[in-house]
Amino acid sequence: MKIYLDTSVYSGYYDQVHEYHTRLLFKLINTNDLEVITSQFVHEELKNAKDLRKRNSIGLLRSYTIRTPTDSQNKKINQLVNAYLDAGVLTENSILDATHVAFATLLNVTAIVSNNMRHMVKRQDKFNAVNLRLLDKTVNIYTPEYILKVYEYDKQ
Repeated sequence: MKIYLDTSVYSGYYDQVHEYHTRLLFKLINTNDLEVITSQFVHEELKNAKDLRKRNSIGLLRSYTIRTPTDSQNKKINQLVNAYLDAGVLTENSILDATHVAFATLLNVTAIVSNNMRHMVKRQDKFNAVNLRLLDKTVNIYTPEYILKVYEYDKQ
């Protein structure tokens, strides 16, 4: 399974609300055949974070290849992000969330994993309406907890 971890998963490693499931997810990743994708967008978001916990979580990225979009992909990302905004999926305030979804969709991941219920997980259908119209494909957006259930992984 190829999964894209968005910023909220890395920062969730040090967050009391998301820490338990996020840490279990990283254990699952280390013991299973999961291909983890991350991006320069995640790296930049963590590096520029005002919250110290988020900045500290940048060290978790060292284990994974950070994907940088090509010029061609950047054009498609911008088109998708604009389409998400035009369709009212998200507002300009959440442009980074839209960017994560666009890039992960173009990378053909099995799932985006996110702790961001409000802007990502709960809007999966809206993102996919745009994706189907423009790309004829969809993307799954799941929480770490859901991925753990799929793998029946509940060990500490």
